[in-house]
Amino acid sequence: MGVRIYSVAAREGTDWIAIVADLVKNNYNIWCTVDCDNHKIQALCSIAGLTMEMNPKVVRKILDAKSGKYVDSSMYVHNGMLVFRKNNRPDDYPQILLRS
Repeated sequence: MGVRIYSVAAREGTDWIAIVADLVKNNYNIWCTVDCDNHKIQALCSIAGLTMEMNPKVVRKILDAKSGKYVDSSMYVHNGMLVFRKNNRPDDYPQILLRS
């Protein structure tokens, strides 16, 4: 089983949305993390077809299995969102998980 990492860049937000929407349409398991205070990127992801994951068991499973970066993280609810951050990095920004 392989893992693909996509990075998206575009000149305009609508172009970015189209690229991400195409990824979501043609791949069954797309997920990303976004700063919980970056509402613009959250909105673009939502328009592209990604939704915020609010089940802590699902978030933990994805973070532990797919990203060694967040294995040692804490989760809590902040402004109605399930957020996580690295325990060993007090300067880490709280993130949310969005997935297809």
